[in-house]
This record gives sequence, C-alpha cells and structure tokens, in this order.
Amino acid sequence: MSHVELLMEKANFPEESRAFLTDLCRRLAADSRYETLSRRLIDHDYSDSSELIAVLDSMSPEFGVYKYSIYLAFYLNASELLLDKYRANNIDEELFWFMTVDYRCKLEECRANDGIWGTSAAAWHAPFYHLTRFAHGRLPYDYSAFDGEIYERGGHVIRKGEPALRIHIPSSGPLTRELRHDSYRRAYEFNRERLNWNGVVPISCSSWLLYPAHKEMLPPTSNIVGFIDDFDMISSSTSETFGNAWRVFGPASKLPLEQWPEDTGLRRAYKKWLLSGKPAGSGYGIFFHDEQGRVR
Repeated sequence: MSHVELLMEKANFPEESRAFLTDLCRRLAADSRYETLSRRLIDHDYSDSSELIAVLDSMSPEFGVYKYSIYLAFYLNASELLLDKYRANNIDEELFWFMTVDYRCKLEECRANDGIWGTSAAAWHAPFYHLTRFAHGRLPYDYSAFDGEIYERGGHVIRKGEPALRIHIPSSGPLTRELRHDSYRRAYEFNRERLNWNGVVPISCSSWLLYPAHKEMLPPTSNIVGFIDDFDMISSSTSETFGNAWRVFGPASKLPLEQWPEDTGLRRAYKKWLLSGKPAGSGYGIFFHDEQGRVR
C-alpha cells in the first residue's frame, strides 16, 4: 500500500474518491516538476502560496483535471515528505494523522459544493508543511497574535500583538465538549514550552461559530453554545449577508433563502433567524489554559 493509499484509508476518504486520487497522485509524482515543487514547499521556499498555486494551475490542463484536484493530489503526495519532517523534528506522528482528517474535510466540502474531488482551499494547507499549523485531536491550531487590546484572567495578561494559539474548526463532525477539551489539552501540552507563557497557553478563535447571537438561536445544550462558553469574548460583528451559509447549507445556499433546507436543528434555526431579517455575524474570543484546563 502506498503512502497516499494508507493516508486515505486512515483518514476515511470516501471510497469512490480513492481510485481517482490514487491515479492522479501517481501521475503527478512522476512529473519532473513535482520533486522541485514539493521540496520547495517543505523547505518553506515560497514567500506565500501564490507562486506554488500558479504552477499547479498551469499543470491542471495537462493532467485533464480541474485545478482543485491537482491541489489535493499535490498535497497528498507531499505529505510523505511532511511525515519525514515530523520524524526529523521529533514531533509525535499522531499529530500528522490528526492533520490528514482535514484533507478529507476539504475533499468532501469540495465535492458537495463544486462537484469535484479535490480542495478549493489551496493556500490553507501550506502552513502544515511549514510547521506553523498543527492538528491536536479534533481541532487544528496555528500561531497568531492576540487581536484585542488586553485580556487578563487568573493573574495572567496578554496584550495586543503578543503570541497566542488560534483555533480553526474543520467540518469533521460534532464539536462536542469532550472533543473540544481533549483538543485544548493536547494543544496546551504541545505548546506550553514553545509559547513560554509561564505555565499557561493563550488560545484564541475568530469564527462565525462564536457569533454571540447563537445563544438566542440555539438551545443551551447546543455544542455551538458550549463552544462559545469556552471563551471570554473580546469582540463580535454582524453582517447583512451570511457568508458562511455554504458551511451550514452546502450547495443549497446558492438558492433563494426561502428554499434552504430545514432538515437539521442548525439549519432550521438559521433559516428562521435570517427570514426574520436578523443579521449573521462572527465573534472573537480567548482563554488561558493551564495544567487543570481553562483558567477561570
């Protein structure tokens, strides 16, 4: 079994996607340009991802596939080099396999919204290869800067621009309290020396999921409400349009609002909310984590 086939197996890729991706990965790896591109990615030899993406864009017609498919095939192939990089840096391989679930999430989103086996988020994946983004259980994190003015809790203080972890939320299933807090603990243990915050790690998040109005829309038992309550909220904003509708409603978000489906509690709540003329929005929050968990 090849590395890519093993990855797809462990990350539970849809069975119907595997033959297509296996063949495309094999053909791409045989291309003379692949080794140079993958080594440059691993060595962080791009000022940003735009140069890499432009080259992959130019290659997709030669392979007879849409660019989203080439993006994913490239990252899947290059992940073998990333695994070597984890080993060389004594990083627990478990983090690598946590990361691979994100490929499946992007694959399924791309298939649902664009009808293509691939990833539309070409620039998203690169920080994993630069070791500036890691997956800790359910959630990936990268290194960011605190975006508020000042936050104080339990004798600890963080000010604007100082380093903090930043959470991202892939669409890999329910965001239960057990999974969230397991992830926070893993992120704390991995980063308590790296961030050097005297026994605590600041963990932040900016997301539509942290929109405070979810507490009005959803029952208190909702995982989204629980996620909001994990944070001390720093700021929030509203928007006349729901830019993240595709995350909730998938391709149906392209239809008129009145035709959006109501087959889940979240969909029913959002459709009712928006039909009543209320805005969508987002929030930004933070908390300190120590050996016992969230600092109160």
